[in-house]
Amino acid sequence: MDVEIPSLVIVGAYREDEVPDSHPLALHIRELEQMSIEFTAINVGNLSLSNVTSLVAEALRMEDNEGAVKPLAETVHKKTDGNAFFVLLFLRSLYDGQLIQYNFGTMSWRWDDEAVKAQLATENVATMLVNKLRRLNGATQNVLKVASCLGSRISPSAMAVLTDNIAPIELRRLSSSVADTSETDDDASVLDYSIHELETEGIWERDDAKDVWCFSHDKIQSAAFSLISPEKQDSFRGELGNILQKNLDPEDLEDSLFEVVSLRNCSAISDEGERRDLAKLNLRAGIKASDNAAFDSAGVYFIAGYKSLGSSGWAVDSQTMLDLCSEGSTACFVSGDLDMMNVFIMEVLSRDEIPIQDKYRVYQAKFMAAAAAGKLNDAIDCGLEFRRLLGVPFKLRNKPISIVTTLKEYIKTDHALKKMKTAEDIANLPELTDERIMMSQRMLGLLIPPVYTAQPTLFALLIFASVRSSLRFGIDANSCDAFGGYGVILW
Repeated sequence: MDVEIPSLVIVGAYREDEVPDSHPLALHIRELEQMSIEFTAINVGNLSLSNVTSLVAEALRMEDNEGAVKPLAETVHKKTDGNAFFVLLFLRSLYDGQLIQYNFGTMSWRWDDEAVKAQLATENVATMLVNKLRRLNGATQNVLKVASCLGSRISPSAMAVLTDNIAPIELRRLSSSVADTSETDDDASVLDYSIHELETEGIWERDDAKDVWCFSHDKIQSAAFSLISPEKQDSFRGELGNILQKNLDPEDLEDSLFEVVSLRNCSAISDEGERRDLAKLNLRAGIKASDNAAFDSAGVYFIAGYKSLGSSGWAVDSQTMLDLCSEGSTACFVSGDLDMMNVFIMEVLSRDEIPIQDKYRVYQAKFMAAAAAGKLNDAIDCGLEFRRLLGVPFKLRNKPISIVTTLKEYIKTDHALKKMKTAEDIANLPELTDERIMMSQRMLGLLIPPVYTAQPTLFALLIFASVRSSLRFGIDANSCDAFGGYGVILW
């Protein structure tokens, strides 16, 4: 039966080769690739000079006289390279600078082509955008500084929390190298006014369906972020993340978890308690990202949490360190960061004080990495070493097995099965609860594919061991594969 997969449309403001790794578009693309979903990139090119001429003529109500606007359109096209968003920004900048004016006597627009060229000869589009933002009300600029740190989509609840909990004087101290003398107020009405001004100026758009605000263009977000003094950008973002974590209610914090953690990760922290708190927050975000199959992002959070605890992490918080390394080893394996995967694995395996059961996840990651690289014997050795350290019965070694040994193990298994009078007796076996045996059974299940290929004479012994373990200690999800494999051997 054919299943129709609905198409997804992702619109970005970057060329495919310019999408930053941290941009939501890049994350969406990586998630689609990990899910083996095909996607097509459609390159939307810039406007040609002819297109820009038509756009400028229409904006100035001169559609019937495009020749008159062509010199102006050529200047606009040269400055913007035909980017549609920048064309409109450039025209608005000309109007704000009174280089284009409306003549009510002739009921038409007028401008001086040479003055336009001379006035804007050294001003690029990015500078114009920053200058446009600097002309906004001082309180609105402060709102923009905060919003620029929250990403391309801004939650109203997050903005309300920040404006309620950070005083204007503190905002100026954190984000500016020069005191902002414009009048500010932390009252909610100021936020409402700022939002109205941003929407009126075309800087923000409201997405009512998702109850978020969006920057009209990624370049606006970049320009707004540049309003923050460069040497204070990291500390500013870290402080915003700290405020959000402390003041968002649990539901909103969960919705904004990735944004809050990313903000907090920006600033350096020396206090041991805060480093422990940040490590736990990264662990939480990493697990959530892994649950959503966003393993690239998950790896970033696990690594950040690991670095937050630092070289003394095991002494500061051994359980969080263990969880970060264990979860991180799997996420880094899936995302292809094998160097960091090995760092996480060695961190855990080198700690003699950690019980072997707590090392299962890193052994699993080590096993999967070896198997994926085609090093099947290394994978088998890894799995069997873990079983040996568990101290479970049914010892197995990675070596060719003689027919005599196989027959002996078969007889033992057949004898154990004959004690079960019916299939119902097997089905009614108690549920496996011994954690040590459960891990051994899971590892046996992982071992079957590489053993079948690289050491086939060992295959039957794996099945016999798993069947007898189920009969002796109880059944779990892996027992089905064990009994199924036994049936294949008999067949």
